[in-house]
Amino acid sequence: MAERFGARGDPTWRALFETLPCGLVLVEVASWEVLAANGAFGRLLGLPCEDLVGQPFGTWLPPGVREEVLAAATALEPGELRTLAERIASVGPGGRWIRLTGARLADAEGRGLLVGLVEDISMRVQQARHLDVLGRLAGGVAHDLNNVLAIVMLFGQAVIDGLPADDPCRDDAITVLEAAQRGVDLSLPLLAFGRRAAREPVLMEVGEVVVGTEKVLRRLLGEAIALRVEIERGCGLVRADRGEVAQVLLSLVMNAREAVGDSGAVIVGVRPVARAGAGSPGWIELSVADDGRGMTPREVERAFEPSSPHRSDSRGVGLELSAVRALVAHCGGRVEVESAPGRGARFASLWPCVGPLAAGGEGLAEEDVPGGGETLLLVDDDPALLRGLATALRRRGYRVIEASGAGDALLAAELHPGRIDLLVTEVSLPRLDGLQVARRLGARDPGIGMLFLAGAESGLPEVAPCLLKPFTPAALVRRVRAVLDGRG
Repeated sequence: MAERFGARGDPTWRALFETLPCGLVLVEVASWEVLAANGAFGRLLGLPCEDLVGQPFGTWLPPGVREEVLAAATALEPGELRTLAERIASVGPGGRWIRLTGARLADAEGRGLLVGLVEDISMRVQQARHLDVLGRLAGGVAHDLNNVLAIVMLFGQAVIDGLPADDPCRDDAITVLEAAQRGVDLSLPLLAFGRRAAREPVLMEVGEVVVGTEKVLRRLLGEAIALRVEIERGCGLVRADRGEVAQVLLSLVMNAREAVGDSGAVIVGVRPVARAGAGSPGWIELSVADDGRGMTPREVERAFEPSSPHRSDSRGVGLELSAVRALVAHCGGRVEVESAPGRGARFASLWPCVGPLAAGGEGLAEEDVPGGGETLLLVDDDPALLRGLATALRRRGYRVIEASGAGDALLAAELHPGRIDLLVTEVSLPRLDGLQVARRLGARDPGIGMLFLAGAESGLPEVAPCLLKPFTPAALVRRVRAVLDGRG
């Protein structure tokens, strides 16, 4: 068999085999003996092809990986093509990263053959690492920015509350708060890029996210690509995380940019969509359309596959769109795509509408939010933010014990003579984080309530109540009251 597929094999087949730029290897399944390998395969491994022929397949794989690859290859059905290993490290000279794909065939005598396709993905791995570093940096900047904006919003509201209704300075303070809210909108793309935002579903208008990120989207697309925004106002509320909605929008626009190329147009739209069923509030549709080259039916069918082979040579689809679909599905929605070659593409994310704008109970003014007289342990390592939080809570009647770190919080809890009803703590604290503080206090008093404050950090507990910075004093007081009342 080795002669049949070796240098004395069919010259046409051999020429094609040798000239392909990707690494190819032909293996007999029964013995796992290498029958043939092309030059690209040898160059990836840094070995002459003749040294590979007749040797057991996979001896060049890292320890432990060969067994997994052989098991995956054994499970292949005749005619099936499948990725055997998505990313294999430390292969060949320089420690390349490769992806191994296999196909199961049979020769004229019915003997099983494995055709292996080996791709060098080192550059893609390096780019992914660079993006991960940038994402961490973006998430960290957004976290610090949100802390600053939280201070502005807390003390800005305190200034407004202390001014008479006819004081001319009141309008100036309101302008400061409005500017802080615009800063919150600008931080959303950073959180989306970093994918580090703490999840905080709220009642919201999808159109507000589009308006808040429009300037960032225009910079992302560049001057040669026109952006048109079409929003139908007052089309209802959805319950979702603002950062995740921004991430969906950002991902869809980035895919549209890849489709358009050097010039073209992208349309972002928000509108209500009817849903079957009497009394159903319907959907809110967030769509991104482009006038790019479009996709074939096969590309449309595979657009949401995490490892779509069309990802790099068509629209940049695949992992990003699979993440988009997962985020929208987590909120009870779905993503639809319409496209045809030469006619562009339109991706529509449909979010369940939970009611009209009038149902937005989370928009209560601060004076309408009930306070209380319980004792709260408040922990934050930013002195200004700690003071702002404590002021907002004391104004609603709460007794507040302030702690500037984990050690202070544990000591204050130990020395306090009465009961502490609720721990309100920043998650990201030096040395001992907020989750560890909560575990220690919970072990001492299982009945203590807990509310975690977070900026852009991950690692929050799945079931514990949390509040994403920045927030208004009303939002803080409302959430504290809800946790104390057992409503989260």
